[in-house]
Amino acid sequence: MSVLVGVIRVLTTDDADLLAAHGKILEQEFGLRTLSRCIPDQPTGIHDDETERLAVPKIVRLGREMAAEGVDV
Repeated sequence: MSVLVGVIRVLTTDDADLLAAHGKILEQEFGLRTLSRCIPDQPTGIHDDETERLAVPKIVRLGREMAAEGVDV
C-alpha cells in the first residue's frame, strides 16, 4: 500500500490542470499518490497578512477533511 499525499492549494481555482500541477510533480518525481484540493473563496491566494489570516482556518479545515477521507500526509 502506498502513501496518499494531500496537496492543499492555497488559492481557489476551477482549472483542473493548475489544481493538480504540484501533485503531478510529486507523482512523477517520487512515485507518490496525491490528492489535490484547493481552499474556497481565495482566488488570489495568500499575498499579505490579511489573506493569510483568512486562509489559515480554511487550510486547517481542508486538511482535516482530507485526513478523514484517507489522506495519509
